[in-house]
This record gives sequence, C-alpha cells and structure tokens, in this order.
Amino acid sequence: MYHVKFMDCAPENRQKFRELLKQFKSEGGAEVIGAFYPRGSGYMFATVTKYDSYAIWEKYWAETSKKREEGINIVTKDMDMFFEKIEL
Repeated sequence: MYHVKFMDCAPENRQKFRELLKQFKSEGGAEVIGAFYPRGSGYMFATVTKYDSYAIWEKYWAETSKKREEGINIVTKDMDMFFEKIEL
C-alpha cells in the first residue's frame, strides 16, 4: 500500500517544513519513498510512503504522531491518497 500526502504551508515556513520532513525515516515495513514537488496538483509538497500492510500503516502513523504534530501547526491545507499496487 502506498500513502501519498499532499500538503501546503505558508511561503515563510517552507524551509522549516523541509526540515520536519527529514525526521521521517523508513522502519519496520514502512518505507519512506521521498518528498516531492507535485507539479500541477495545487499543492506545495507531497510525501510518498510504502507500507507492507494496513496494519503497518496504523502502527507507523501512531509512532510518528509527535513528529506530525510539529508540522500540523504550519500546514495550511492537506489531502491523503492511498494506493494498492495492481499486478498486471
């Protein structure tokens, strides 16, 4: 399962936001793919994380709640998307 999170922040918070994103690391079935500039999406940043299962996502999300709280204060808009890989 892939989790894509799109986020905006005020222009003066861009550098602080990038520093916060660096705190998130791959661990225990959660692989941080990276942070991106999602051109054409209407958002300033996007993060992509791959999870081995939904249970891993729930665990990782709970474990990273304190780190995410720091960012909540500077995020002005966000949207989540989840993708399941299709084997062709």
